[in-house]
Amino acid sequence: MLKSYLAPFVLASCLTFSSIALADDAATADNAATNDWTPIEENAPSDASTPLPAETPLAQPDEDPNWHSGFMLSANVGAHVGGIFFIVGTQTYGGINAGIELGYHWRYFGIFVEQKILGNWVEETDTIFDGNNKEDKNDYRAFQGAMGGTNLLLKFFIPIADTVVIDLGIGAGVNYSRYTDSETNEKVWQPYPGARFEFALSWLLGKHLMLGFKVDITYLILIAAIEPSFTVGYNF
Repeated sequence: MLKSYLAPFVLASCLTFSSIALADDAATADNAATNDWTPIEENAPSDASTPLPAETPLAQPDEDPNWHSGFMLSANVGAHVGGIFFIVGTQTYGGINAGIELGYHWRYFGIFVEQKILGNWVEETDTIFDGNNKEDKNDYRAFQGAMGGTNLLLKFFIPIADTVVIDLGIGAGVNYSRYTDSETNEKVWQPYPGARFEFALSWLLGKHLMLGFKVDITYLILIAAIEPSFTVGYNF
């Protein structure tokens, strides 16, 4: 009897509970449809306004090194010492010299023209330059005092760590002087053709300016000289 009375009550309770659950689900769906909420992705940054770090570029090799091909102009100043060789003996001489070089070079070699000016001091002696002999007097006058020199050089360069460059030069040219002839009392030119060798060491102060030191060896007809000098150059 009791079970028969309870059955309608239990059925009514189940239906009421089901109605409440369905109403809650519908309300939740309505709220989700009208809400502007956007789900956050797992890997998204917490602050969208923070810019991402820029990638660091890889180091590139230096495409424009200090020692580069181009025209080069250099000047030098120094001293020299040498000897004049005669059958009767050798006469030493010394002096000062200066010069300029202009040419074009690639990385390992180049072609240059050199212009020199020399100031010679030669002692006049009876054994080498006989003051009573007109030919000897002319030889002395030709070599005493100022002389010029023009040389064509082929240079080979050895760059070291892009800051130091060694160059070895070989070439030929002519030294010349102008003096008053003892017989005719006229001004004449006296040429001295010969060979020229060069060893130089230069420091590169950037891509253009160069400072250095060089030693030139000149061999003319019966004349030889060593010319150490300081150099300054500009590599265009």
